[in-house]
Amino acid sequence: MPLPEQKKMIREPVKVIIYLSNCRIRGTIYLDLEARISDFINNDLQFIPLRDAHVESIESGKKWSYTVNFMNLNKDYVISVFPEEDAPKGFGA
Repeated sequence: MPLPEQKKMIREPVKVIIYLSNCRIRGTIYLDLEARISDFINNDLQFIPLRDAHVESIESGKKWSYTVNFMNLNKDYVISVFPEEDAPKGFGA
């Protein structure tokens, strides 16, 4: 008996900006087709997988930044998340 054809998950990349108390992260998350960022954030998983993440300080008087290919971000530390395309022009630049 042949094995059933496996269903491939199709996901779309979405560039996001995420704020923590001391830093801003720009990176890419992968959403299921037709899914919203709120669905992704409210799922049962504790961590947000991010690709091509650029992390930079937003604290006054402190200037640091770094870039990584991948990171898992604990949702407990997230203050806000929104699509980069929805940010006002020049926002957080």
